[in-house]
Amino acid sequence: MAGNLRELQELSLRGTRADDKSLASILAGCGKLERLDISCCMLTDISCVAQLKDLRELRAAHCPAVTEEFVGSLCRLRRLEAVDLSYSTGVSDQALVQMAAGCMRLTRLALVRCPRLGDAGLLAITQANPGLVHLHLALNPDKFSDDMTSQAMVNLKRLRVLDLTNCPQLSRQLPFAIAKQCEYLEDLSLASCPMLRDDHVRRILICCKRLQRLDLSGCKILSVTPFLEVVSHAHALRRLNLSHIPAITDQAVAAIYRASMAGDSGFDAAAMAANLRAAAAAEDDEEEEEGSEVGSEESAGEEAKSSPDVGTTVAAAVPELQTGVGLLETKLVIDRFAQHRAGPHDFKDVIHVWRQKGAKKGRKKKKGAKKGKK
Repeated sequence: MAGNLRELQELSLRGTRADDKSLASILAGCGKLERLDISCCMLTDISCVAQLKDLRELRAAHCPAVTEEFVGSLCRLRRLEAVDLSYSTGVSDQALVQMAAGCMRLTRLALVRCPRLGDAGLLAITQANPGLVHLHLALNPDKFSDDMTSQAMVNLKRLRVLDLTNCPQLSRQLPFAIAKQCEYLEDLSLASCPMLRDDHVRRILICCKRLQRLDLSGCKILSVTPFLEVVSHAHALRRLNLSHIPAITDQAVAAIYRASMAGDSGFDAAAMAANLRAAAAAEDDEEEEEGSEVGSEESAGEEAKSSPDVGTTVAAAVPELQTGVGLLETKLVIDRFAQHRAGPHDFKDVIHVWRQKGAKKGRKKKKGAKKGKK
């Protein structure tokens, strides 16, 4: 079989029952292999992978055979461009330092939930690969420090995708480092970083002008203020996840919409934020008064879903949704209740923020203006 695979360039065994012997037999005849996926395979010895000199992409997430020795041996694969070793105990500082000595062409790296990952390994692999475009370090709470990760950002000026979900230790200097160093960033997740502050978000939105997707779900101390102040200048932003942030109410989302449309027309963000805080305080007082009359189960259920008139609230702030007049296109989607979203256009869960689309030059206006997507 191996003899018939001499020209094979891509092989996926993801989730299969392949064993060590069969893998070694197959790879022995695949000298031109460039892409290999052995994720979710219950293998115990994959040392044969290090013999694939032309390998450019390796996916080995959830693979128990990813040992410290194996990670270090990847230094022999000098053409590697994409590596996924997520959910592996073999990803240690020592192994990454050794790997970094030979792997210097990486553009994509995923080290999600690697319990032995630390500062030395992260710094070594990022310094050796300044061309990284995608970096996924999610689910590594307290595994590497805020200071050292901030230092690593200096080497990653070409990053376009950065996932730091559930890395709560990275909530002091790192957000500022991202804003300063990562001007090409398009997709950023700082979800479940509960100590992230308003000034962090403000700086990121101002400096990362190419940012299209921002996930801040679970950053519970954020207020609506930074979004009101700078969202009109975040021209590239298309998706904003604000789930599980107490300050982001239905009214807050409507206010963010108005701010996004205002531009430099004199929108008073401070006054709007003050009004929202006052409204929230009044609403809390009403809920306390009604608390004695509402059962605990019913109250818990109401907290898990949007208010019944959320569609009315948003439609009032977005006249185009009522009239359907004008050339419109979806520019920004704000997620508020992503954990139980019923559909992408359900007002209870996802609120679409619309911006006016100017007529494109060089094109004739078609008969009958197109309506925006609902």
